[in-house]
Order: sequence, then structure tokens, then C-alpha cells
Amino acid sequence: MCGTIRQALFSAGVAATLCAATARADAQSASTYEASCRHIGVAGKTLYADCRRNAGVFKQTALPIAGIDNDNGALRFTTMYRASTFQDSCTDIVVSGTMLSARCRRADGGFVRTSIAIPGIENVDGDLRYSPSRPPAK
Repeated sequence: MCGTIRQALFSAGVAATLCAATARADAQSASTYEASCRHIGVAGKTLYADCRRNAGVFKQTALPIAGIDNDNGALRFTTMYRASTFQDSCTDIVVSGTMLSARCRRADGGFVRTSIAIPGIENVDGDLRYSPSRPPAK
């Protein structure tokens, strides 16, 4: 009997480990562009900044923010593989470092202030780019 229980617990442990590994693989890495970019802003769903190149000079760059939607007044990350839609139902959109904030419409028509960390963007020699593990949405 102990062998059966031990085998069931081992199988459950393997399943839990596999599930945890899959969840980690799907998780987005934190953005790192803030450390080497300045004058960071947002226009609609486009992030823009002046980012330091390897030679030390700054370059203007921009990148569409992928995978962030308005979910009944809350900014939510969905998937890096599709374009953001938050700008269609949110106003007063601002960015501070890697945090995106806006007033977003709820289903009842009211607006609420909400924020989210922008995931997976880095500075690559003066260009805002998505981390290599995640391609940008179109």
C-alpha cells in the first residue's frame, strides 16, 4: 500500500513540476529598457524613447506595445503574439519607466485608473526590441 501511495505522490509531483515549468516558460520577462533609455513616453499603443547605443550616443526609437488589453477597466496582459487593444477604450494613457497607466472604460460605462508593467522590452543598441524569446505582435 505504501508503494502505491508513494507512486501516486511521485506522479503528482512530476505533474506539478511539469505544470510549473510550463507556466514559467509562458511568463513574460520584465522589461529592462528603462535602465538605458530616457524621455520614455507613449502615443496610443506605441512606446517611444531615446535609447543609448553601444557607442554611448542616444537614438530616438519606437515600438508598438503588444498584448495589453482593457478587461472591464483593468489593463491585462494577454499574449505577446497579438496587438494591444487597450488604446481603443482607455484615455489619459501615460508611461512611467516600465509602467503603463490609463483611465479605462468598464462595462457599465464608467472609467477607472489602472496600471500594468510593460513586459519583455529591452534596449538593443539604441532600438527598443522585444526580448529574443518573444517576437512582437503585429
